[in-house]
Amino acid sequence: MKLDFKNFSQILNYWAIETPEKIFVTNVVSNKSYSYENFDRLVNSTARFLKKHGVGRGDIVSLCLRNSLEFLVAYFATIRLGAIINPIPISVADKELAANLDFSKPKLSLLEVPSTKIAKRHKIFSVKFQGKGAFLKILKNFSDKKLSISLDEDKPVCLYYSSGTTAKPKGIIFSHRGIINIISATCRWFGHNSNSRHLAILPMAHTSVMHYSVLPVLYVGGSFVFAENFIKIRKDFWRIIRDYKVNYVQTVPTIILMILSITYFNYQRSRLILPYIACGSAPLPEKNKKLFEKKFGLRLANLYGLSEAGHLASDYPFEKGQKPGSIGRPLDIVDLKVFDDQGREAPVGQTGEIAVKTPGFFLGYHKDKKLYESSFKNGYFCTGDLAWKDNSSILYYVGRKKDLIIKGGVNISPNLIDEVLVKHPAVAEASSVGKPDELFGEVAKSFVVLKFGRLVSQKELFDYCRRELGEFKSPSEIKFIKEIPKTASGKILRRKLK
Repeated sequence: MKLDFKNFSQILNYWAIETPEKIFVTNVVSNKSYSYENFDRLVNSTARFLKKHGVGRGDIVSLCLRNSLEFLVAYFATIRLGAIINPIPISVADKELAANLDFSKPKLSLLEVPSTKIAKRHKIFSVKFQGKGAFLKILKNFSDKKLSISLDEDKPVCLYYSSGTTAKPKGIIFSHRGIINIISATCRWFGHNSNSRHLAILPMAHTSVMHYSVLPVLYVGGSFVFAENFIKIRKDFWRIIRDYKVNYVQTVPTIILMILSITYFNYQRSRLILPYIACGSAPLPEKNKKLFEKKFGLRLANLYGLSEAGHLASDYPFEKGQKPGSIGRPLDIVDLKVFDDQGREAPVGQTGEIAVKTPGFFLGYHKDKKLYESSFKNGYFCTGDLAWKDNSSILYYVGRKKDLIIKGGVNISPNLIDEVLVKHPAVAEASSVGKPDELFGEVAKSFVVLKFGRLVSQKELFDYCRRELGEFKSPSEIKFIKEIPKTASGKILRRKLK
């Protein structure tokens, strides 16, 4: 039966009535679970709490909390009020948090550890998780009866800051309709249904885990379990997947590397119902994909999406004709093209910029209509990502347009160099950037993280790259570092390396 859902407040209330006793969410650390009915009642109480603090239709509520039940009820209560939820990663520094709040000017901010400076400029509620004044205890003072508030599906519901690698994050606004379109298409693509049980380990404040796990599970009436982060459950990762009968988990390349370092896989593959693991947010080196699949007997799915449009394409592991190293095909609601520099569709095999049309689009950039309008070419949103298509229309990611190294007028993808470097047996991670050069304009400089206990000289890596890439495309400089800087969602911060 196809359900004509208009917003996620309606969806939550629907399942609370249809399957009231079914478990919706479980914290794997505390092992506390909440049924659809109980969670829906908590959301009602939270909505009344927010209303008492002056939040109404169209107001912005900023949320900077760890992965928690408190985060979830505040997220959905804001939606239920007709307000706009503005999630901010808990990892941000005070300076960035202050800048974000100054930019969005929320009616109320729910913060875990507010600074005195922020508290002086904004209306803040400090969320406690335990003890006297704990948020969930405060909610007991509010009625759990639903507020009757109609929601316009074309009005804003979310304000996300881009998790990209630019110095100035963009405020991305979604409507109820746009979010519903994204999530329904994602559920069709992956075949999610009421039996879906997801594990959420990425930050809830990013679109990734919300758009691939939390909202899809709610859309189909499934269940999900969550942890504060992967580090907290690293040793128990496979046990959790087995014990909670998880059949979908969303990761990033950094987590795949961490899982590979778990030397003992102490649960037989036959005892898991997990068919594959999904990986997105940043390019996954093909070497690590193959290592993972060989070690654990589980396939990996490369996912491609944007903060502005959600899930756009993936190489679903069980699709006929699936090709390693690709990011697969676009979803059924996505019209995806590869444009050349003149805005024309590039021929097969030629690298160009990914451009998309989809009813899952964002409404616009917060307070920046000019940026929104300049992001389109011939009616397509230009992503800034480079890729090429093969004869089967399967997509292969090359890298970010702005990250290209232009050496003597020749474009060199840093991802090409990185892929070669991580194939060396001593290299765990690598990231390359353009370095100014008087003769060529730019040359490649590579930053390398070595595997634990492994040693290799710069000369050996230089010689290795020249054999694999040739002299011209090889890095002119290699620097060993302990860690490559990344965003909380796993994207490499090349600007910091520069």
